[in-house]
Amino acid sequence: MLSDHTRGGAERFAGEWIKKRRGEVIGSEIAAAFAEQNRTSVPVAAPANLILADVRPFENGASYDWEKLDLQFPRAKSVIVVSRPAFDRLASIALVRVDMIGRETDFTTFFDVERQPDGTWKITLMATGSHESMHRVDITLSH
Repeated sequence: MLSDHTRGGAERFAGEWIKKRRGEVIGSEIAAAFAEQNRTSVPVAAPANLILADVRPFENGASYDWEKLDLQFPRAKSVIVVSRPAFDRLASIALVRVDMIGRETDFTTFFDVERQPDGTWKITLMATGSHESMHRVDITLSH
């Protein structure tokens, strides 16, 4: 199931990682855009083959109240929550976060997205880790 709204979080990790990957200038632009754009929740369009649902009433901290969620969505095994894409000033490079929050395990994945000369986007897995570790604010990446 896909959350019908974006959700903030992991700004510190995202900012540090994109600066390591893309350098200080471009990385700082994207990090600032990521923090700014994900301050508020916005609606998400539904891709094919996924149930799109407002799961905000079931939020329980970083996870969900699965007992209540089961009453309305009994077949849901996990909730996917996406961030808004954050772009550099030329809109040629973007950062996107995807949280997969399951009944027993959660993880966060960041994707580095780069516009190609033909107008398509190259999507590269940038980093993945536990939801808890990616969203912490008291740790930093080692340099």
